Amino acid sequence: MIGNLLHVLRNYKPSMEEDSVRWKGGRNGKFRVKEAYRVMTRPNDIGFPSRCIWVDSVSTKVAFYAWEATWGRVLTLDRLQKRGWQLPNCCFLCYQVCSGFFQKL
Repeated sequence: MIGNLLHVLRNYKPSMEEDSVRWKGGRNGKFRVKEAYRVMTRPNDIGFPSRCIWVDSVSTKVAFYAWEATWGRVLTLDRLQKRGWQLPNCCFLCYQVCSGFFQKL
C-alpha cells in the first residue's frame, strides 16, 4: 500500500503557487447556490465504487456482505419472513422461543 502511494507521488510535481478552491459543479469554477441545488437534485450518474469493497485484503464473505448492505439487500429476519421463510420467534439474547418481544420486558 505504501509502495503504491510512493509510486503515485513519484510522478507528482508540486507547485509553488498558492492553493485555491475550485467548484467543480459549475461552469466557471465559482460557487453558485443555483448550481449547487442543481447538482444535489439531479440523479446520481456516478457508478458504484466497487473498488472500495472488492479488494484483495478483504475476505470474500465480508466483501459480499458489504456489497449487499450497500445496496440494502441484506437478508435480515424481517426480509426473510417477507419472502415466506418460517422462522421461530426467538429472543436473540437468550435464544429461547417466546411469543413476542414485549414478553421479555
